[in-house]
Amino acid sequence: MSEATGLWRSQFIDIALDLRRQAGKPATHFQDAPDAAIRMKFHIEGVMFQVTHLAGANTAADRFLLECHFGPLAMDRVNEALVQALSLNLGMARSSSGVLGIDESLDHLVYSCFVSLHGATGANISEALRDLAQLAHEWRAAHSITLH
Repeated sequence: MSEATGLWRSQFIDIALDLRRQAGKPATHFQDAPDAAIRMKFHIEGVMFQVTHLAGANTAADRFLLECHFGPLAMDRVNEALVQALSLNLGMARSSSGVLGIDESLDHLVYSCFVSLHGATGANISEALRDLAQLAHEWRAAHSITLH
């Protein structure tokens, strides 16, 4: 791993641990294998997030993958939800701001995007995650989804 890649990875770990602390979770010790992805899941305001720093020669070390679980698809209204998600995807693709997809293991609608580590801090990432959590709650309300 190059020195620059190591610095980006270290910054990601610091931010991820800060986000985990803010979510009320205990600190995690990472066994950092240079060629392995590092993932962390946590909840903010009742919404599940996952952040992943990818590894390997074909990935940019100065960014990480953010996933926000909007919630399950209500099967009785799945067509309506998917049409709306696809409509939103078109606008997001045009602005390169991320995409919506389905996590098949959970049947959740998930927003995913890459986030730059340039200038990133636990505080500004946390603020963005809280905004995304609000959008997830609005999605759930619009599609009559309640999580237990």
